[in-house]
Amino acid sequence: MPSREEIIQVSLELFLKHGYINTPLSRIADAVGIKKASLYAHFKNKEDIGRSVMVHLLEETEGHNLDMNRYPVKDLVHMFIQSGIVGWSPDVKSYHSHDTLFSELLYYFPDYRDKSHSLMNSFNRSLIKRLEKAVREGEIRDTLDPEVLAWELVTIPKGFHYLQNISQPYETELFQKIADNFWDRIKPE
Repeated sequence: MPSREEIIQVSLELFLKHGYINTPLSRIADAVGIKKASLYAHFKNKEDIGRSVMVHLLEETEGHNLDMNRYPVKDLVHMFIQSGIVGWSPDVKSYHSHDTLFSELLYYFPDYRDKSHSLMNSFNRSLIKRLEKAVREGEIRDTLDPEVLAWELVTIPKGFHYLQNISQPYETELFQKIADNFWDRIKPE
């Protein structure tokens, strides 16, 4: 019998491919190679699995502290903007990324919003500090507001996730052009 952690991992993969709402318990059971009834040895219901995946994503996010001081701001710009690239799933005609799944799960489990908000604020504070340092050291223009710049860097890929969920795939070259253009706007003159 698979472990609880294996079921969570398989569920995460299925939720990324099909979305939480479009993944029935029978699909999860088939993917882990057990009968649907056997899932109840580990979880009360689908909601329990969804909550477990949400906790997994929160823990993964919390443990994924990007050391922003390791990277030049130009590299950070490219990393952030290119994180907007998500995979197209032709069988369900939608895009899923950790961001889109995270948003979907927050819709169904709003009691995790405070934790999510706290993690986002912590991440943004780290990014703002890195951008303030870049302004002080002349790595980017001193006329920039680091807080506004941080929000731009965080929201651009999220906007692309949203657009791709309701629209069509974007060519990866577009993300490179956007990152280059963004860098041109903030690099020292």
